[in-house]
Amino acid sequence: MRPSTRHVRALPLAGILATLAAILLMAGPARAAVGSITYTARVVHHNRQYVSVVNGTIDLASGDFAEVVQDSQALDWKRLPGGVVPAHAVLPDIWEVGAVSCQQLDGALPQFGSPLLRHFVVGHVLGGAEGIQKGSTYLSGQLVVQSADVAAERLEIVASFNGAALVITGKREQVDGRWLTRELAVLGPQSELYHYFVDSVSWSPEPPAVKPALPRFDPADYVTFPGGGAQPVAVRPVKDWLVFQAQLPNGRPLNLVFDSGAETMILDDLVLKVDAQLKPAGEATVAGAFGSRSMQLYQGFSFEVGGVRFHDLPVFGTPLTTLGYGANMRIHGIVGNEILQLCRLDIDLKAGQLRLMPAGGGQPPPGTAVPLTFINELPHIEAQVQQSGKALLLLDTGQRTALSVNLDYLDSHALGDGLVMDGFLGDITGGLMPRYKVETLDLSLAGVTCHERTVDAAMDGTYNYEGVPVAGSIGFPLLASHFGGMTFDYSRQTLYLRDPGQGLVFSGNPGAWDNPPAQLSWQLASAAPSENGEAGESAPASSPEAARQRRSAYSWADKPVNLSDPLGLVRKTKGSGAKAAPAAAAAEGSPPGNEPVPVETVPPSVSPAPAAESTAPRASLETWRARLGQAAAQLRAQLAGQVSRWLEAALQASHAAQGRHRSAAEEPGAPSADTASEPEGRELQHGQPKLEFR
Repeated sequence: MRPSTRHVRALPLAGILATLAAILLMAGPARAAVGSITYTARVVHHNRQYVSVVNGTIDLASGDFAEVVQDSQALDWKRLPGGVVPAHAVLPDIWEVGAVSCQQLDGALPQFGSPLLRHFVVGHVLGGAEGIQKGSTYLSGQLVVQSADVAAERLEIVASFNGAALVITGKREQVDGRWLTRELAVLGPQSELYHYFVDSVSWSPEPPAVKPALPRFDPADYVTFPGGGAQPVAVRPVKDWLVFQAQLPNGRPLNLVFDSGAETMILDDLVLKVDAQLKPAGEATVAGAFGSRSMQLYQGFSFEVGGVRFHDLPVFGTPLTTLGYGANMRIHGIVGNEILQLCRLDIDLKAGQLRLMPAGGGQPPPGTAVPLTFINELPHIEAQVQQSGKALLLLDTGQRTALSVNLDYLDSHALGDGLVMDGFLGDITGGLMPRYKVETLDLSLAGVTCHERTVDAAMDGTYNYEGVPVAGSIGFPLLASHFGGMTFDYSRQTLYLRDPGQGLVFSGNPGAWDNPPAQLSWQLASAAPSENGEAGESAPASSPEAARQRRSAYSWADKPVNLSDPLGLVRKTKGSGAKAAPAAAAAEGSPPGNEPVPVETVPPSVSPAPAAESTAPRASLETWRARLGQAAAQLRAQLAGQVSRWLEAALQASHAAQGRHRSAAEEPGAPSADTASEPEGRELQHGQPKLEFR
């Protein structure tokens, strides 16, 4: 149908108005994307424990920026009024140039291509919040914007960061004709992550005089290779870890754990103070799997591995005595990303040795190439869990379990039917968390299907990175039982796996550490039963046949074992065993109402029933969380009752002592103890008032 004359005349006017509206809407962001912003701010961070002064430069045209820490102070809340004391910088400098991000903590090695949350805060919120919209993704998909309200004088952004809730709120002021952020708070699910107080900020129509540039990084500044090449170094398994030996410049040997999941090198503080003769340069907070710990920072550490000399390295120091428990040896430190950034690491598990080579250059090493994706500075590899689709898993050679899959990922893919509790897990910071596991999951990695009988269910939340879920972690036991060798090449961002197989046994180099003959045979703890038939910490193999036995999910439960089970997920023994457990627990002094539950005896030769044949309904993730909440409430009630009884007994004992003192010191004419007035609120004849904790 042809439009009428009236409609024809209206169309050009409507088109003009629409075009003008579009131009006006685009004018603000277009002007904001020209020129540069420079600022100085105070940043409160680490749960309000520190405040740092930072200087930032943002090139709005290119999006490049840099934020450099000038000074850091520790907030002292123990005195009134609160004050600050000088502290070592615990906030890293950050850069983003082109498509490459970088961060560097003081003198530590720079980390490239692994953006932090502050990269989004500086590059997008401080550098132009007008462009943030609902549904936008940043930081390679780690951050997803759920809502964005950016007005003239304020802003509020609600997002999801690595699966956790995130709220960014702030105030804006008009500076040089532009609305710029002057105060910004970044709130996580449990605490405030950052609080920016922008003391000075300016906008210029010109690009920055000095453009942001990534820091220089040359491995030759930190590592020196011998002229004839590095020598192979013997390795051996200790408590499901790969341990090798290094030397200090004075010849003192060090037993070190290779941990690709470690962001930085951590050594026993006595080694650093006594043997290396170093002094602490400051403190920093190091995060573990279940908590965080303040550790001392040391500068200028040097050591040697196979003739390769590492020097001028920053390391953290903390007591590591507990790492050697059950290992029959002392563990002096943990190394990971420092070595992997500075050189190529090849591990020959068949020969029981590792060798270091210069990073980059030359031909790629042999084996199947598995790309490495770096998230929060740590390497992740792509695999499939039980044919549930591709997923990213942290490559963590310091993890003692072969495979760990997030609990919510198991629940969303109906893989958690056989969930049970199996004691507790700890980390480098001393934190503890209940250990939950499932039975018999398959993992497809580098063309190899790995059949895992013991899989940990982690409490971490699953999130997407570039559209792929980050669903768990792979430990060294899985790699050692399915591959005969591997090469870590960070310069190519690739892991090379070779000599695949099933049920391989890594027993290490018999000549390592010149052990006596009785101690020459070693293997992974998860692959070997101890003398009493249970998996040991580092049990030696009594024979090659015994060394090839893999620990099944219930091989440790050949006889009833008592375990505390707050979620009630451990299967109970049938018959009289379950009735006898409370009596045995009471005899051992266990608190009433929290009796350990005996585990059902399942012979190792009997395979668990398939999940499809199970008639019991599968517990949902919400059910497990509800049970955990109930268990926590019960434990709090028990603790409150015990503390109340202890305090009541202490007050009664104190009153009795005071009464005896008054009787002994009674003088003629003074009121007698029977007629003396008692303080109000205390009914001493009928017991102290009961204290309650809420």
